[in-house]
Amino acid sequence: MVSRMDIPEGLLKAYGALLNPQRLTPLGDALGGAPAERGVYALYFTDAPLPPEKLAACWQHPRPPSALAYIGSSGDLRERLRKHLRGYAHSSIVRKKLGQLFQYPLHRDPDRKHPTFGQKEAELSEWIEAHVLVAWMEHDDGKAAEATLIEVLQPPLNERTRPGAGKRRLPRTLKRSTDDFGDRFPGVPCHTLVFSGHAVQRMYQRGVTGSDVRGVIATGEVIASCPDDRPYPTGLLLGFRAAGPLHVVIALDRDAATCHVVTV
Repeated sequence: MVSRMDIPEGLLKAYGALLNPQRLTPLGDALGGAPAERGVYALYFTDAPLPPEKLAACWQHPRPPSALAYIGSSGDLRERLRKHLRGYAHSSIVRKKLGQLFQYPLHRDPDRKHPTFGQKEAELSEWIEAHVLVAWMEHDDGKAAEATLIEVLQPPLNERTRPGAGKRRLPRTLKRSTDDFGDRFPGVPCHTLVFSGHAVQRMYQRGVTGSDVRGVIATGEVIASCPDDRPYPTGLLLGFRAAGPLHVVIALDRDAATCHVVTV
């Protein structure tokens, strides 16, 4: 089971609304409460057609007892959750994977562009309403939050089914090891920052300042790293600014005491 010991403290603090909410909301009830805003969400299952060892390995929530089986993000949380509950196989990867686990056959409906589970779609909706709970939080960069949480928590329904498929991975396939960086950055020489063109573009799009990035590098927590990257080892940092959590990916040139900011 994924335990508190496996999760960086900064991640628990940043995403407590997903990992340690006071209560989970049945997915059907969430359609009236979730905002039509950008954000990230976690789906917990009280039951699932998965091997017991997979469910036992999931992050667990006690109220009610349930396993975190899927992490997602959306530009409209309410609409995304609606598609999981009442959509079709082609509009929800959760529905598609559950239907495959239940061994429902996909049908090509002449009135629809994409295949569906036919009459089984209604049965699947009933199952989801009975067994799936959700926690969500608004977030300006849900994709980055989603990638980080998937990398650390590895929910079973986020697993790839074929090479190249599935959710966006962390940049450069960062590993959860932090051996090359240490737990925090104050002891790492990083006197000069060099911003990539992509990082500058992302900062402009999200309203992130240079001071925000420097603050994360100075005080943030290393969530993942790839010490074998070339020409420099890379790391994913999590820190905070007034607007909320901020992820920064850097490449560290120790000899030149320079941090190359890859993206935010």
